[in-house]
Amino acid sequence: MYQETLSTRVILSNITCMRTSLKSLLNKGKGYDGLINYIIDNELEYNHYLPTPLKKLANMIGIKSEVLRKHIHHIYKDILDEDTEFYIDITEVQYRFTLRGYKNTAYFTVKSLPVKPQIGENIYVPYFSEYVGSEYFKVKDIKHYLYNNQQNISMDVEKAF
Repeated sequence: MYQETLSTRVILSNITCMRTSLKSLLNKGKGYDGLINYIIDNELEYNHYLPTPLKKLANMIGIKSEVLRKHIHHIYKDILDEDTEFYIDITEVQYRFTLRGYKNTAYFTVKSLPVKPQIGENIYVPYFSEYVGSEYFKVKDIKHYLYNNQQNISMDVEKAF
């Protein structure tokens, strides 16, 4: 059951992490369309660690802070309600590599990979061999991050020889 005592700031941060998927909640007569449109149109990424005060945000949107809080909780409640047809739509994938060599560490991003390396596998990456001091690497760790409409796959690879 939904709890009204949840932190409004953290909820807003959660909601803005899936902002492109919020479109499915529009035009349902719920009263929060203005807030959703503001989040989407302004690509709002609300950080609950360094937050914009909710009163200031309410003024920017053009509503009272009490109404903003009510809408934030209503959206979250609807997202969590299993009767609401709400899906988080992940449409993009990025692979972020961390190459740890003998000399240095390099970072790069790839938009697609025909075959995804698995933990323990060796890979040949000549792109930054002079800088990092190696061309051969072993996949040490893979992490998946979901944010908005994107899946970021972080691959930590270390020198193999």
